[in-house]
Amino acid sequence: MELEEKESGQITGIYTTPVTTQGQEKETTKLVGYINTDQNEQTTTIAFCMAWKKEGSCSAFSGQIFKDDHGADVMKTTWLLHSAEKLGENWKGTRAFSGQIFKDDHGADVMKTTWLLHSAESLGENWKGTR
Repeated sequence: MELEEKESGQITGIYTTPVTTQGQEKETTKLVGYINTDQNEQTTTIAFCMAWKKEGSCSAFSGQIFKDDHGADVMKTTWLLHSAEKLGENWKGTRAFSGQIFKDDHGADVMKTTWLLHSAESLGENWKGTR
């Protein structure tokens, strides 16, 4: 993930998903959002979203950026992924996650995610609910 912050707090950047559906390459997309650091620089909140062209889906992230014990940034977020092919399937089109994004020892983004909400009509469609 690469972020550029404007003086207004607006952020733009690019995000490459660490997760793909079966047989697809990772996708890189543009993101937009806002970041807000309090006056004492103790708390930084962040929200951003992006659209996934290959999947026809969109994601929205909201959370905070903290410093770990070594001074590195760790972003803790809750995020939604939504995709539905038709109106009658909209009820099962949103998946909710909680997780964190941080850099590994080599500077690569790492995402650890926990499912909060997911749906699948059958075991054969379970991959759709566990991206």
